[in-house]
Amino acid sequence: MDDRPPGNGEHQEWLPPARSEPRPHIDPSDSVVHDEPQTPRPKTGNDWLIPAAIVVAGAVLAIAVLVSRRAPETPSVTFTTAPPPVTTASTVPLPPPVIAPSLAPAIPADDAAAQQTLQDVVAAARSIRGDTGSYAGVTSFELATRLPGTTYQPSTTASTGPTNVSISATATLFAAAAMSDTGTCFWIRDSDGSSTTYGSGDPCTGTAASSATLPQWPMLPSASGSPSVSPS
Repeated sequence: MDDRPPGNGEHQEWLPPARSEPRPHIDPSDSVVHDEPQTPRPKTGNDWLIPAAIVVAGAVLAIAVLVSRRAPETPSVTFTTAPPPVTTASTVPLPPPVIAPSLAPAIPADDAAAQQTLQDVVAAARSIRGDTGSYAGVTSFELATRLPGTTYQPSTTASTGPTNVSISATATLFAAAAMSDTGTCFWIRDSDGSSTTYGSGDPCTGTAASSATLPQWPMLPSASGSPSVSPS
C-alpha cells in the first residue's frame, strides 16, 4: 500500500513520517518527596556550659586589655642626701622684742599715795552727789562713812599729810587738797558739766584746790632733781 499523499500532479519527494519515542510512564506518587520526620535532640543539664564559657572568656579578655593599657607608674625618687629643710613662718626665729624706754620718769611713791587718796575722795564725793542730788551734801561726816581711813579738814584748814584731806563743797563743785610726804601739795577739782581737773600749790586747802585747771597732775621735780610726771 502506498502511504504517499495524493499529489496535484507534480512530482514531490516523499518523506517518511518522523517516529516519536514512547514516553515513559511516570507514577504521580513518585514526584512527591517524602521527608522523614526529625526527632528533636533531648535537652541535658549541661546546656548552660557553652554560654557561660563564652562570658568567662570575654571577661578574661577585657581584663587583659585593661592591664596592658595601665599607665606606667611614676618612678620613685631616692635622695642620696637629706633634702633642705623647709623654712616656714613658725620656724623663722623672731628677734627679741624691743622695749622702748619710758619717757615719763617714775613718780615718787609718796606723791603717788597723796594723788591716790584725792582720787578716792572724789569717787566718794560723786557717790554722795548721786544719792543727795548735789555736792552740797558732801560733808566730812558723809565722807568718813565711805572712806573711814581718811581724815577731813574744813575748806580753809590746810592738809597735813597724804591721808589728811582739806575739802570744799558747793552745790555744783567739789575740791580737795592733800599734802605729800615729799612736801608737795596736790589739788583736785570736780564739778557738774565738766571733767576733773588737777593742780599743785600752796596753800594746801580745799578753797585753793577750787582753782585747779590742769588736765592731769603737774610735772614736778623729784627727790633726785629730775622732773616727775603725775598721771591723771
